Amino acid sequence: MENVDSRWLDTLYREGFEAVFGSWMGRYACPFLFGHNLADKYVSISDLCRHLDGCIVDTGDSQLVGRSRDIEQSLQSTISAFAARWLPVTSPEPNSNEDHCSLVQTLWRHARRDMLRVINRPAYRSMLSLLLFALTPIPEGISEDEEADGISGQACVHAALQQIQTLRARQRNLQFSGSKVSPSLKSQAIVTTPESIETSGFINAESTVYWAALTFDTSASLTLNCRSLLSSGLFGFESELPWRLVKTCAKMFDENARQWKQGSSDMTDERANQIIAAGASWKLLGWKVTAIFKEALRDGHDESEVRRAYLAVVDSVKQFGIIYRPLLDECHKRMPFLGQQTKLRWCKFEWSHKRFLY
Repeated sequence: MENVDSRWLDTLYREGFEAVFGSWMGRYACPFLFGHNLADKYVSISDLCRHLDGCIVDTGDSQLVGRSRDIEQSLQSTISAFAARWLPVTSPEPNSNEDHCSLVQTLWRHARRDMLRVINRPAYRSMLSLLLFALTPIPEGISEDEEADGISGQACVHAALQQIQTLRARQRNLQFSGSKVSPSLKSQAIVTTPESIETSGFINAESTVYWAALTFDTSASLTLNCRSLLSSGLFGFESELPWRLVKTCAKMFDENARQWKQGSSDMTDERANQIIAAGASWKLLGWKVTAIFKEALRDGHDESEVRRAYLAVVDSVKQFGIIYRPLLDECHKRMPFLGQQTKLRWCKFEWSHKRFLY
């Protein structure tokens, strides 16, 4: 692959996926950052993972630099495979369809072969690599036998979520081999220095990445009918901090929005992005309660529990219609005057929300 293609793939990833997903991780959407005026409005999740990996220090392993380089190469390989489908839009004279399909297949196969190594290298960038590969479509021309002969996207999501749990707990990862149990990071402990926490906003950064992982976890539990790994199910989720924060942030956003209606200010690009991001936060709560409703039906809980879960879904849809829908409709009316990335975020939000409803 030529260097120009590599640069275009990175640009497509940043200007496409990260432009949307990064707004869901900024201070307008991430409940851990809501009200932090110094926090970023939009976040590059790849740069944030690099920053967090840089805060993790090793206690005497001379191979740290080489390991970090391998992790970075795996991330770049996954980004290329993820963005390759959009490469034709970068050229006024695109290559033949056969050439593009061949390139997409080559990048996908290379990234897929690398996933087992990524699983065995716990890091924030490894977590992102696994999640991105899970989102990468299987290229046209890949046979069913080849598709079955390797790791699946669902397995990558589960491995990524297990990695974030390990990283947050600062635990050694254990490998099981027959009757032997040994640390996979032999002389290596996952720790952070007090200086890195104090000077880099480590806690906010880690909370943001956790919110990103929770987004994938909730989406997987909804679409794949599996249990959430990072959050409780029918019993206990309401007491968890992230979801309580989402509800609190929604109330604060609603109060601010009422003040906007009393004024005469126009729908600016800044305000539209704030509305879209805040709506995305509530949308994730809607996904969560819907996944829990499906869990209640699937596991055969009492009728009272099923009804309680159903009413939670109805209430989330109702509250969305009251708080966010009128403002999103105002964004739509002003769409010709909004920035290109704002339009992209609005379209992606509406598409994912309607897919959830219907």
